[in-house]
Amino acid sequence: MGEHRRGGRPWEPLYAQTPEGEALALFLRARVDECPLTMRAAAARMRYSPARVGDFLSGRRSPEPDFVAVLLRVTVPDPQRRRLLQADADRLLRAARNPKERSGGDEGGHALAGQLERVRAQQGRHL
Repeated sequence: MGEHRRGGRPWEPLYAQTPEGEALALFLRARVDECPLTMRAAAARMRYSPARVGDFLSGRRSPEPDFVAVLLRVTVPDPQRRRLLQADADRLLRAARNPKERSGGDEGGHALAGQLERVRAQQGRHL
């Protein structure tokens, strides 16, 4: 994905192995895009190395729940909005960590496809 981060270089390609992992990575990228911090500045405030943050935001590695919570704390200043986003993040993280638990049949696949498209559209609005 060649979209540019706010005030920075383009995001590196997504390396997630599943649609669930891709949806989570896109969701997390959108949080960085929405805040005034660069990825490096957010990483410094989170006390994670930029390389590790990059791995999580590219989908190369699945983040721990603590990483997601800290990323939201650093990038989303409004507590009410952060709580809503945390609920979305928890759902996306659960799906990314357990992709085989998705609902069977077309219904589960359509729900995931819709979720992925919503995350992609949301990221596109914040470029």
